[in-house]
Amino acid sequence: MHISNTLALAAAEDWAMYWRTGVDARLGVQVDEREAISVAAPSVFDQRILDAQQWELYGAADISKRLSSGLLAAGTRLSSTTQSSNLSNSTEQESGVSAFVGYRHALSPTWALSGYISHGYRVPSLTERFYRGETPRGQVLGDPDLRSEHANNVDVSLHYKALSSAFYLSVFQHDIQHYIEQITLSPSLQQYRNLDRAKIAGVNYQLSHKFSAVGFDVELKLGGQWLTGEDNTGAPIADIVPAQHRMSLSVYAGNSEGFVALTHRSASDDSVPGELPTNSVNVLSIGYNYALTPAWQLSLNVTNITDAYYVTSRDDLAPYARGQQWVFGTEYQF
Repeated sequence: MHISNTLALAAAEDWAMYWRTGVDARLGVQVDEREAISVAAPSVFDQRILDAQQWELYGAADISKRLSSGLLAAGTRLSSTTQSSNLSNSTEQESGVSAFVGYRHALSPTWALSGYISHGYRVPSLTERFYRGETPRGQVLGDPDLRSEHANNVDVSLHYKALSSAFYLSVFQHDIQHYIEQITLSPSLQQYRNLDRAKIAGVNYQLSHKFSAVGFDVELKLGGQWLTGEDNTGAPIADIVPAQHRMSLSVYAGNSEGFVALTHRSASDDSVPGELPTNSVNVLSIGYNYALTPAWQLSLNVTNITDAYYVTSRDDLAPYARGQQWVFGTEYQF
């Protein structure tokens, strides 16, 4: 349940404020573990390994003001979270405050530079705190005494927007205290633990350009991301996605729209427990959409045209991606 409203603060030199408050609840979060010779056979054993709930009460407010040279914004959020397990009769209650301030400065009518600093936190999930059972990796243990992650974040971005072109470049860094990681204790046992510190940094970029060619409207898009992550000892951390870039070309003609897209995922050879090196891969996709009427559309999408064979992530149990796939679709709005 949430309540929110927007206020114009004329008495405070036209500051605008957006506030919200509410209650979030996750109830009856349960996991059962069952072992049997077959689906129809009686269970060798059947036990509940997770039975928990979470309540969160929060209040937040953001304020912003347009200046002659740009936009200034700031905000804060206060919350109280209660998590409890019915199996261990344990309850954890935490309160936290997050806040941010950002400024977007207009360098010219088409260029802008923005900066953003913030402090945030993440309460451990119910799985990270209370789960104790078997998974494809073996036995995984939660830790009721996990501390919440706290992060200091910095982001600097450059923006460009004109009639037919747009460009965006962002450089960011997250310095996270009490980072939660799944640690391998033995080949068949893992546990969620707090690391002293982790640092994640990266670069995002997006570029688009619209033009006309041989009577068609065309849009070219290019975007991607580089990420790095390491713990307080300088060792790589898990779940850092390899660099990825995507280029697409869309063509518009009357009621028709078609596109071709090429996605490149770089190779990654960081040595991380529970992850494997991955090779670089290129995935080609195409699509076509036709509007029979303003309300009725037909579409055809073909993904992984070259039938590239690759795993979906660095996880050592990651599945292989789908091969070549054809999808016909229709959509009608009324």
